[in-house]
Amino acid sequence: MHFCLTIHPPTRTRSYTHKMNYPNALNYPHAPNHYAPNHYVPNHHAPNHHTPNHHAPNHHAPNHHAPNHHTPNHHAPNHHTPNHHAPNPHAPQLTRDYLTDGYISYTFGPQNAEGYIARLFSVDAPSIQAIRQGDAFYAFNHPSYGIPPAVSLYGRDAWLLDFAVIRSIGSVVPQQLWSPQGQGDRRRYVDQAQLRMPIFFINRDGSLGVPVMDAAAGNMQLRGVHLPPQLADKSTVKLRISWPCYNLPEQQVQLRDQTPQRNPISFERFVKHVGSRVRQYLLDCESVPVQPNNWTVGHGNITFDEVMLIGLVQVSEGSWTPILQLMRRVVMERLERNVVFPS
Repeated sequence: MHFCLTIHPPTRTRSYTHKMNYPNALNYPHAPNHYAPNHYVPNHHAPNHHTPNHHAPNHHAPNHHAPNHHTPNHHAPNHHTPNHHAPNPHAPQLTRDYLTDGYISYTFGPQNAEGYIARLFSVDAPSIQAIRQGDAFYAFNHPSYGIPPAVSLYGRDAWLLDFAVIRSIGSVVPQQLWSPQGQGDRRRYVDQAQLRMPIFFINRDGSLGVPVMDAAAGNMQLRGVHLPPQLADKSTVKLRISWPCYNLPEQQVQLRDQTPQRNPISFERFVKHVGSRVRQYLLDCESVPVQPNNWTVGHGNITFDEVMLIGLVQVSEGSWTPILQLMRRVVMERLERNVVFPS
């Protein structure tokens, strides 16, 4: 029998939104302050300054013997100098709410999600430049594995990073962030790998997610016909699911058809394969004895027809973990792990 140690997660009420201002990094110049006085505009109503009055010096007249008249007075504002202290209404508001509201954070925990996202872009965590547009989080950083940007925002290329959890659906399934056991394998397949951006299953009507039962039956209408660029050069991938309290082998998914040309399969066929593997995984869980808990799988507990596929996250070279969400709420319990919110 498998024993599952659980802890109650911390309440997700703190906000980590930082209205950071990175004008140089984002190439969003600040608008000049047009309301500042310009001390360099000559007074055209003043008497002819070319005939100096030697008895009453004109302090407003230019000194023609002075060097370069175009040298600006650095102590006076200039209409042509941007006011870097004025807020720019066109600059995006950077956020870190993906660490508290996003599916990746809900799946792996905020600390693991922060480290994982930093590896996606090969930068340190504070360097992530992300914004929220509606329910989606986009990053301006270039992914370590080059794929075309999803959109252009504020004149910059942006890549889809995550979605805010749709809480009205139900509880997100917490999972361990899988990693090879050996230090050498971890360095080769995770640390030195170019991890690819997450893949989300978006329906043609704009809604997010597909029930596992519908995906396995091929009953879906997804946006996108072809495999996303993250998978286009692969022939197989491994699905690594770590449902709470269960430890079952990975599942393999074929990305090529059975023709002699071994053509890439369609995106919907790929999602059908993923749905079939997740369904089989949950059916296998029913025969595994575990200590009863809120995530127990089987009759009278959680069954595969209550689970939705939200997307996929690459956890190592060749391995992906599906983001799963129940279509009902459960009392949140997690596998024992370090859950540390960033300060």
